[in-house]
Amino acid sequence: MDERERYWRRVKGMLMLQTGVPQAEVARRLGVTRAAVSGWKGRLAGGETPHTLPKHRGRVPRLSHEDCRVLRELLQRESEGGRRLKLEEIGRLIAAHFSIEFSVAQVSRIAHGIGWSVQWGRLVPPRSERFRAGFRRAQQARLARLATLMNNIAVVHDGDEQLGRQDPQ
Repeated sequence: MDERERYWRRVKGMLMLQTGVPQAEVARRLGVTRAAVSGWKGRLAGGETPHTLPKHRGRVPRLSHEDCRVLRELLQRESEGGRRLKLEEIGRLIAAHFSIEFSVAQVSRIAHGIGWSVQWGRLVPPRSERFRAGFRRAQQARLARLATLMNNIAVVHDGDEQLGRQDPQ
């Protein structure tokens, strides 16, 4: 079940609770635990309504998509000339530019999320793209060898015809 379905299930459950349906009945109808329904009832008691529920779970990211784009550009600029950046340096760069401090583990997750390889110290495409690119190069090399082989066979065959030789049967 995806996040959207869970969201609408919470909304339905809270609406049912507002209309006076017992918690056990709400849990049975929606296929959730009574503890989940109890949590929804607590949210209602706290002043939340089904329409003010957040549509996502967990924390709101502290770096926006735009911030990540800017960070990616900063990392590219800082690593020019083959200089490798350590996680601590990336963390200091984030703190200086965005005024947000992260642990080294979180900096690693952020760097990985924007395509930065901490091991290589540079931006790298996802592994699947690297694999496909390598496969394409290998396939192109095989096709080039095959074309050369076919060309050589054609040259030998043309030479045989000029000499009056026939194909062996």
